[in-house]
Amino acid sequence: MQKSYLEVFDTSRRLIGILENAADIREEMRINAVWHLKFSLPYGDVKNALCRPFNFVRYAGGEMYRIMAGTEVYNENGYVEYRCEHVIALLLDDMIFGVSAFGGHGIGTAQVIRYVLSYQQQQDWVLDVCDFSFQLEYSWENEALLTALKSISSVIPEPFMWEYNTNTYPFRLSLRRLTRNRPPQLFIRPQKNLKSLRVYRDDTRIATRLYPMGAGEGINQVRVTEINGGVPFIQSPAHIIAAHGGRIVSRPFVAREYNDPQMLIFAARAALNELQEAHEEYEIDFASIDANDIPQIGMMAEIQDSESVRKRAAIVGIDHHHSEIAKTKIYIANRPRDATGYLADMADRLRIEMTHSQGATNIFQDHIYDNADQNSPLPLILNLRPSMRFINEIFLDVEIRPFRMPFAVTENNPQTTTSQSNTTTTGPSSISTTYSGGGHTSGPSSQNTTAAGGGQEVSSTMVGVGAGFNPIFSVQTGGSPPHAHALPNFAMVGNVAPHSHNMHHTHWVESHSHNMMHTHQFAHNHTIPAHSHTLTPRITNSGFPTSFTLRINGVNRLSINRIGNGPLMWQGDIAQWMVNASGQISRTQRHIIEVVPDAPAYCMITVTPQTFIQSRGNERR
Repeated sequence: MQKSYLEVFDTSRRLIGILENAADIREEMRINAVWHLKFSLPYGDVKNALCRPFNFVRYAGGEMYRIMAGTEVYNENGYVEYRCEHVIALLLDDMIFGVSAFGGHGIGTAQVIRYVLSYQQQQDWVLDVCDFSFQLEYSWENEALLTALKSISSVIPEPFMWEYNTNTYPFRLSLRRLTRNRPPQLFIRPQKNLKSLRVYRDDTRIATRLYPMGAGEGINQVRVTEINGGVPFIQSPAHIIAAHGGRIVSRPFVAREYNDPQMLIFAARAALNELQEAHEEYEIDFASIDANDIPQIGMMAEIQDSESVRKRAAIVGIDHHHSEIAKTKIYIANRPRDATGYLADMADRLRIEMTHSQGATNIFQDHIYDNADQNSPLPLILNLRPSMRFINEIFLDVEIRPFRMPFAVTENNPQTTTSQSNTTTTGPSSISTTYSGGGHTSGPSSQNTTAAGGGQEVSSTMVGVGAGFNPIFSVQTGGSPPHAHALPNFAMVGNVAPHSHNMHHTHWVESHSHNMMHTHQFAHNHTIPAHSHTLTPRITNSGFPTSFTLRINGVNRLSINRIGNGPLMWQGDIAQWMVNASGQISRTQRHIIEVVPDAPAYCMITVTPQTFIQSRGNERR
């Protein structure tokens, strides 16, 4: 069989040498962890110059590792021992700086993995296969990329395994599902290939109930009560509890890197799957094994013990001694991820917690004081930021006082100002005037009458005779106005020369009425005493409001009436009136608090929210 050698590459992955004298070559592989390779070279070997930190090595075309440390040992067989880590650790060189969140509805697990890998400065790794499609939102803060990838898989509530392929570049990464019903690929039998079997069982870390707690502190710590039917814990099925004597074993599950209850409960369920059964691990020494028959991580193995009891479990670790194949050990466990690994994760979370912003309880105050009335309420606008993870209360203080003016009574100085206006009125003064019963006026109409225009033709007619009466004639003249003259009884036809009459006479006027329309037009002046006001600065009050209405986001929530002559005021928590349909207080809505007094009043509004704030968001300015 052709001998295998350890190859060494520079930081650009170019082959720069073969370590022919490398000895004690062994790989330590654990499922879902960073693998390691160790080897040694004689102290005087010139190839030690090639084994610089950050150069790469590969044994027999297998996985690629990066040299990280060298230990020199001085004895009669002086040598230098090198420790290398799998190139998956390259993802520890890059990080997500600051705060970043990704995932959620419509974004599957594969997209989230690619998002994390996009933060590499050099594209060493790409995603190959992902068997999961959870749509969860993840958040990271100052996190190494490898730790961020681990957080993606840590919430998967079923067996999984990260697979690496370093035989191509960029290297390929896969997240695969492990099922326990797979057929075994390795059979371990006593008196055949089994040299020794050591079983580790640990019941001290069993838990059948977990209380998940995420970011925050005290009453502001993220919990799962709201999304878990009002229950703050998750619990194992009844048959598992019965297998432990029916006793419920409760543990806290503290993972402060989770701000989302949904993410927190996913992670807690994954942990409960690991903790609800005792961890069993088998360390197997082979009596004989061929180098080409070494199993791989994640394979299923079937073990038959001395009592012919067969158990099927997954290979979770291999210590592969390439120099002495007989020293190779494999580790088989009832679960790919065990409670020990979970506790290691918890220790890692303690480190993560130091870089994650936890936040603090904060109390702030806002107020507005001003006049208002029924038509012009006094509004206070309250903005709540998304960084306010929890709102404990929103305390409101309202006091109503009489209307407030900043000046006193004015002083008058008279002065005359005149303006003129013309006014015309049109219309009937009297529709009808009547001199009732008839009547007459008596007296000289004219002292002198004249028949103008020269001679007039006259005719005479005897108008009557009587006893003792001298006949006279009525003579009609054409004068102006026409009239008659009484003359002695004679007949005459001819011209009458122009003449005048001095006479007294009487006018008779018959009863009659006048209908008339007339117009009045006249001009008049207005005299206004102009004056000036001298304002005296002084706080004065007016009115006595007796009630007010509290309106929140357009909805009337409370009406308060004054009792007697006592103060008109109210204090209380209004958080219950600010929740939306989902029972949460919106962090993006402008909340408007209005006070509507029943009369002009001076209103004093003070709001004091108590919130839990995380220092995440824009960078400092």
